[in-house]
Amino acid sequence: MKKILLFTALILILINTSIGLVYQNYAIHKVLFADISIVLTFVMLYISASIQTSDGFRIGYAGLLGFTGLARFICAMMLGQEVKNSISLVVFLILFGIECIALMATYTMRNK
Repeated sequence: MKKILLFTALILILINTSIGLVYQNYAIHKVLFADISIVLTFVMLYISASIQTSDGFRIGYAGLLGFTGLARFICAMMLGQEVKNSISLVVFLILFGIECIALMATYTMRNK
């Protein structure tokens, strides 16, 4: 499963970056934030797959990470020309914070 996650992340980053290079209206900061979103999502999925928890929790948590990762990707795509004072960036960072808190809670409760 971990190899599939890594391979999928690399393919998605290559697709996103190549679309960013080909499509002129796709701003470079949107490509960067979208790639960062993809990397963060798959790093957290990889870490959650490594933590020994029950299967039901792992499936639900992977679904949550996938959903929030998709929401962060959409926020990255909706960034305006100016990153300063952007609601999309605030939502991006809040979702990332929620994912980090959930990951820390999962790690601390793995043996209980």
